[in-house]
Amino acid sequence: IVRIRVGPTGFGKALYMRHPNGKTSVYAHLSAFDAVLAAYVKSEQYRLQQSAVDLYPAAGRYTYENGDEIAKSGNSGSSGGPHLHFEIRDSRTEHPLDPIAEGFALADHRAPLMYSLMLIPVSRDALCNGKRATVKLPLVRAGVGRYRVTGSGPHRLSGTWGFAVETVDQQDGGSNKNGTVALKMWLNDSLHYSHSIDEFGFDETRYLNSLITFDEYKCCTDRATKLYVEPNNQLSFVQGNPAGYRFGESDSNSYSLRIEASDRAGNRSIVEFDFQGIAHEAQMTLSEQPLVYPDDA
Repeated sequence: IVRIRVGPTGFGKALYMRHPNGKTSVYAHLSAFDAVLAAYVKSEQYRLQQSAVDLYPAAGRYTYENGDEIAKSGNSGSSGGPHLHFEIRDSRTEHPLDPIAEGFALADHRAPLMYSLMLIPVSRDALCNGKRATVKLPLVRAGVGRYRVTGSGPHRLSGTWGFAVETVDQQDGGSNKNGTVALKMWLNDSLHYSHSIDEFGFDETRYLNSLITFDEYKCCTDRATKLYVEPNNQLSFVQGNPAGYRFGESDSNSYSLRIEASDRAGNRSIVEFDFQGIAHEAQMTLSEQPLVYPDDA
């Protein structure tokens, strides 16, 4: 045990355990510690004359092995009900890691769910069928791991646009809606966006608001993931085209959009969408050129 926290808010009662493999497991909102740890915490609270404490025991002072009981789960701190808040972190960086990638055997034969595709106007001259507004296109299943766009078409775009997809992931037997681990987007067979969330830093948390359709979320609780990179979005796991995509610079062109969502178990869902670019006088800037990835060849 390398850290013990006790407080009226936040994690409440929490333990941090460092493992020989360079990982740290975190257990929060606990109701009680192991008797030895509880005695240590109590003695430190009396010594410091305060109930809220953040303690760092000497290395090796409190050690445990597989199967030992270290605490009981509970509802302490800022908790909405009895549960265990569990994390695995990189001990060196304190970055949280995906626990599912750390050897937990969870049955998962369910591909990510896709609910809608959003077309988001980025430039002032962005028009879809002559109108400037965010377009939300519902998606329906079209087979195993396949989705299609519903509604009337065709869609004719001019100016600079961004794309976003509303997607969640679930495991077998669970109703909780998790974030989708990996997303990729191709435009005319060229990879323009990619992310795989294996880890991130706590100092990056605020940038997540620029990864989702934040305005739509605040307005209408529609939380889709953007498939382009907003200016100053410094999320380390994102690779993508900055500031959206510009269409219809000279002649009308046909475009094919392909989005792939995948989970840790390798299940995939795909949606494809065809639209037209309408001629426009403005010129494409260098920053709006598609990214070239090494594996494109």
